Amino acid sequence: MKYIIIGHYGSGKSEIAINLAMNMGIKTIVDLDIVNPYFRTSDVKNQMKQFGIDVIASEFASSNIEVPALPARINSVFDQDIDAIFDVGGDGEGATVLGRYAEKFGDVYEMIMVVNAKRPLTSTKKQIEEMMAEIEYASKLKITKVINNTNLLEQSNIEDLLAAEEILEGFTNVWKISGFANVMDKLPKKYDDKKLVLERRIFYS
Repeated sequence: MKYIIIGHYGSGKSEIAINLAMNMGIKTIVDLDIVNPYFRTSDVKNQMKQFGIDVIASEFASSNIEVPALPARINSVFDQDIDAIFDVGGDGEGATVLGRYAEKFGDVYEMIMVVNAKRPLTSTKKQIEEMMAEIEYASKLKITKVINNTNLLEQSNIEDLLAAEEILEGFTNVWKISGFANVMDKLPKKYDDKKLVLERRIFYS
């Protein structure tokens, strides 16, 4: 199975991509984030090796060189039908890179949009809908699930997370509510089946 994790800059998608890989026992992460040079799964490539996870990334990842150069190894993920998580950069611009592989994904995939309602371009229902449409158009793929990952890093609180649930009310594909334990421990029990407790794997400097 192929899982595509996509979302606007600062949504926390790379952290979620790593956590999902570890939770689901998936051993391959493809870092397609060649637009945003910060906080990518490629930044923790060596740490992931300790857990038996292979990170496939551009040779220019984690450098100051930003070119649309993608490693040929990505094709092997499809050719060998390897279960993988794709960490895709940003908005429609980042999703354009994903669009190169649209035909290879076929109909069997999950594209999961990570929403952080405390980010400027995803703070309202209209903005979220517009970004979803932009991503789907650029990637030539459909978003199948949404994760509410509303946070302000160290200043995160349960009130912001629950306020985002109200914004997302009416979306039929809200799959998980995610966050670190200090916030998730305060989540009402009615959300237990949607709870995704994250362990921090990427540290911001």
